[in-house]
Amino acid sequence: MSFDKLLDLNLTHDYYQGPCPDLQIEPSADTLQLLKAASIKTYTKPGGLSLYYPQDDQGLPKHSLAGQRLLLSVTTVNPAFSALTELPLADDRLPLYRNHIDPLSLAPAQSTHRVPGRFAYPVQLNERPLTLALNDDQGNLIEQHSISTAQQTTHSLLLQQYGAGFYRITETSTSGSHEMRLIYLPRIPHNLIALVELIIQPAFYGNPPTFNIHYSARNDTLNYYVVAQNYSDTEFDHLQLADAGFAEQSRAEINFTRVESSNFTQAHTDAALLHDGGSKVVLFHSQTVVSRRQHGPKKLQLRLGGEVLIASLPTPGRNSITADFFINVAKA
Repeated sequence: MSFDKLLDLNLTHDYYQGPCPDLQIEPSADTLQLLKAASIKTYTKPGGLSLYYPQDDQGLPKHSLAGQRLLLSVTTVNPAFSALTELPLADDRLPLYRNHIDPLSLAPAQSTHRVPGRFAYPVQLNERPLTLALNDDQGNLIEQHSISTAQQTTHSLLLQQYGAGFYRITETSTSGSHEMRLIYLPRIPHNLIALVELIIQPAFYGNPPTFNIHYSARNDTLNYYVVAQNYSDTEFDHLQLADAGFAEQSRAEINFTRVESSNFTQAHTDAALLHDGGSKVVLFHSQTVVSRRQHGPKKLQLRLGGEVLIASLPTPGRNSITADFFINVAKA
């Protein structure tokens, strides 16, 4: 039996400048059953998924999935992924990517709220009366209720009776409306960061599309707190940070501003926590934000006049929560 490619889904990240090994793609339980019934082979790789379908003797699919919807979970194996990444949506909303507009590409992420099978929906509009309508993802009305009192600020929904899937709940009053997209899945991975729903088109057979989701790296202000011991006031005043690697790495030069500990604000680490009475503290912060990279800026140097004290300072990595670094230097 021969197989041909049905589609590719690739996840890339600025930090890695390519496929993101922090991410995995997992088909939902229903999708797994669908793929199994069609004898689809699934190949996973760091930051990617490929599907292959069986062909008959004429090169046609033995079991066509045209018109079927595949639901895929994007999960992360890096607990610090949110610190590394500028996520497409804020707070607790889950990004949903679909090919419902252009079958060959993913539309921008839609905001989706994960909810349990039974939950109290918080009413958003203040005006009463209002109408609350629950629709399925195709717009078919499932429930409709009227809320007439200001005291009722929630409405109980039992989605488990309708099954897993996407729902839309809409509030309508004389002054306006509010809509929220919901998803109920009985089993949601705890490390889920996005969902992908793909509608299989007949054209995929023989002309497999490649779908891409790209994640932008977090931009940081680099903060280097230098704790200097046994340096005279004159020597301490001549400590400086310099970028000696920008030309070698073909990137923009990173310039730093010096902030004396007497000018620290609440946004800075308390200088009293960094030194004892015999040492001095100064902060150097980058004048522009720096995008995180696996191979970040090299040769950010701590210098004293023409002397290089530290040839290459650390930069935020894959698991760094902040971009604050504490550098201790001591003169013998």
